[in-house]
Amino acid sequence: MTRPRGDAYLLAGLLLVVVVLYVGQATWLLTPPVTLKYVVQPGESLGDVAERFQVREQDILSASSLRPGVAVETGQLLTLPVSPLSTLRDWRVQWVGWAGTLLGVLAGLWLARAAGILPAGTRSLAVPVALVLAFIGYFALQSGSGLVQTAIAPLLLLSAVKDGLAWSLLVAALAKVLSLR
Repeated sequence: MTRPRGDAYLLAGLLLVVVVLYVGQATWLLTPPVTLKYVVQPGESLGDVAERFQVREQDILSASSLRPGVAVETGQLLTLPVSPLSTLRDWRVQWVGWAGTLLGVLAGLWLARAAGILPAGTRSLAVPVALVLAFIGYFALQSGSGLVQTAIAPLLLLSAVKDGLAWSLLVAALAKVLSLR
């Protein structure tokens, strides 16, 4: 039994919408300046903070509404302008996210195969496509978030697994619909 070609176009359109939403979300979230609040620790100078976060001292002063030449004090709250991609700097944290995404993709493709959704002829193509889409989605969400990931959180891992699972099932469903033409 074959399905109308309209289903294939509908599913392809939905995939395109999801990709556009991911890219649009990342672009929109990257536009405003991303800031991080930081409390000065004992013995730290403005130069120490700037070096630690790889930000110019003048930018910290400007973002924190401080005048040049003013020394920072222990306990003082500073506003640090950070690069939108700084969320990806801590590779210890990001490897957990990448691993969660991979786990989600593999689990989704396994479920799709077990349910008969993933056609046998498309398995070799579905895996890399699902991986690429899931990793692009992960990168877009992480780089677009206004939060700097500094610790491995259960929510980070759960979100990465969920997104990998969603992308792999979407790719499997799209492969199924396209194979029915």
